[in-house]
Amino acid sequence: MFDENKVETRLPITAVEDIYQHADHLRSTVSRYLAGSRSQAATPDVVVPEPTSAW
Repeated sequence: MFDENKVETRLPITAVEDIYQHADHLRSTVSRYLAGSRSQAATPDVVVPEPTSAW
C-alpha cells in the first residue's frame, strides 16, 4: 500500500479474501493516482485532415 506521499506499507495477505480488509485503502490510493494522471495528462494537438474527393 502507498500513502499520499508514496510511502510504502506492506500488509500481510495470507488468503485472496484478505484483500477485502484493505478495500477502502486500495480505492483511495487508486483515486489519488487517477486524479493525478488526469491533472497531469497533456492534451495532444489533434490535426484532422480536410476531406478530399477522389472523384
